[in-house]
Amino acid sequence: MTDIASSARTARESLARGLSALQSDPNIPPPLLELAGTIAQAMGALHQIERSNGAALVPHAHTALNNVRTALSQLQSAPAHNPS
Repeated sequence: MTDIASSARTARESLARGLSALQSDPNIPPPLLELAGTIAQAMGALHQIERSNGAALVPHAHTALNNVRTALSQLQSAPAHNPS
């Protein structure tokens, strides 16, 4: 597996852990739960990179990066009083 594919796998697995934590919290506010789709899209793009052994870097890396940026931005703007 190439370094690109390996990095995509590592990133996808990290996002999967975050998505699982997000979805397993019964008290998660609906706006945060809506991030699940954005995170899943990033994971899908990373999977395409991984599956192609790095050959499908473009446009999937751009898609993954934009979705991760969107999710992170929304998470950072969420109220701090939520332990999720």
